Amino acid sequence: MQNNIAPPFGTEATNRALEEASRLDLCERKKWINSNLSELPDYLHKYMSLNVEDPKSCEKLHSIIVDSYLWLCSPRHFNDPFDMTSHIELEKDAQTLRKFVKKGIKDFNPELGYKDREDLVDRYMSNQEDFKNHVRDTFRSKIEGVGVCCLSEDPVNILMWSHYAEKHSGFAMRFSVVQDVQVFARSLPVEYSQEYPVIVWPSDSGQMDKKIILGKHDGWKYEKEFRVIHPTGANSLLRFKPEALTGIYIGCRTPEKSVMKLKSFLDKRNALGYPTPELFQVNKHSKKYGLEVVPYKLTS
Repeated sequence: MQNNIAPPFGTEATNRALEEASRLDLCERKKWINSNLSELPDYLHKYMSLNVEDPKSCEKLHSIIVDSYLWLCSPRHFNDPFDMTSHIELEKDAQTLRKFVKKGIKDFNPELGYKDREDLVDRYMSNQEDFKNHVRDTFRSKIEGVGVCCLSEDPVNILMWSHYAEKHSGFAMRFSVVQDVQVFARSLPVEYSQEYPVIVWPSDSGQMDKKIILGKHDGWKYEKEFRVIHPTGANSLLRFKPEALTGIYIGCRTPEKSVMKLKSFLDKRNALGYPTPELFQVNKHSKKYGLEVVPYKLTS
């Protein structure tokens, strides 16, 4: 897995700001986050399943705990078929629209001659639904190359443990935003709605990726999701600072053999000189439908 590392990403201004913030001491860095990124929680979490008999499953957990990598998946692998869906509208001014249609055709079909391009422009201008479909398909294809890591603000959500941690038998990783602003301060909150995000082309074309990738039906609101988005990083690994992994939650059904596998990974991590994350046991609440958390100490 480690051969496929995500390349650097982000605008020059964003990278410069995060680089400067990363040089601050923790206290000043926290103030910087509160001033500039107030919507970010202190911690973000990654729910994970583990099948100790499956090498790939073990490798995913090892990659985070020992190697300090997050996996960036393509949106085409999202579990919600409504993810990446949008409503496309076109610029209403015909002259402006024709100008951008012409430019778009030239950019995406450079092999076409002048007459063929003009014929295609005429076709799209006379059948705008056809062109909307073309815009939608073009951006969907582009977005499938975007790398996304899905995280949650909430480490003790019953449904999240059921859906993403194999029926409460896995783990949840806790990442400190302040410990690695270069990665986790890039996280953006998912926007929940009953309606598809509306994209006006070409006015919104610069924000189209984010609008589509961050839009989600409000039935998923309980996930309190944040996404790290890499524009070209689909199916690659993103390195984070080892000290950013500050906690691990153990599910209420996590079997002993999974906990022992976790311990073996933590031993490897310690051998590399990385700080040991806090461990927590997640239990069924004794009086209500809910979960409660207590500290956990690994036995030798």
